[in-house]
Amino acid sequence: MKATVIKVASMTLAFAAQAGAAFAKSAKRSKGAKGNPTHHATMAPYPGYDGLLEMSGEVTVEYVGNEDALQYMLFSFDLRGVAPDCSKCGIHIHTGTGCDDPNQPGGHYWKDSLVPDHWTSTGGAVYNSNGIGRAKGSFYVTNGFGPAENLGHAVVVHTQDGTRVGCGLLMV
Repeated sequence: MKATVIKVASMTLAFAAQAGAAFAKSAKRSKGAKGNPTHHATMAPYPGYDGLLEMSGEVTVEYVGNEDALQYMLFSFDLRGVAPDCSKCGIHIHTGTGCDDPNQPGGHYWKDSLVPDHWTSTGGAVYNSNGIGRAKGSFYVTNGFGPAENLGHAVVVHTQDGTRVGCGLLMV
């Protein structure tokens, strides 16, 4: 399997090429500023969470690359009401497709036959909040899936100890 190397803001990302990548060309997709497929999630408190935080915000996932190579995502977030001064707190796409019940989001979503689980702090899938619980930023990541496969999946926001405090579904 050949590798595709992509230079991004002084960071080199190498991904194995995906054999015969067929990303449902007929799937309805919104487009980012550069015409790339994009999904959005409106974040709300995690189902069943009864703590003091009242999380809200937006997540945008823009798919970058071409359909002949493993796509990666520019994962951007603008969160409010998260734990103040949270450092390297998790934010990930999960296996589930619902946020109505605490069991619906499931665990981390990645194609383990192509990539390791990048939805970790060492994989860079984290946010840092300020003293009033605001977090805004982005990171590049791949989970081995393209736009069609990620559509409708839950995005989950965690505190430093892993508590799930926010949930939203990726939509066009």
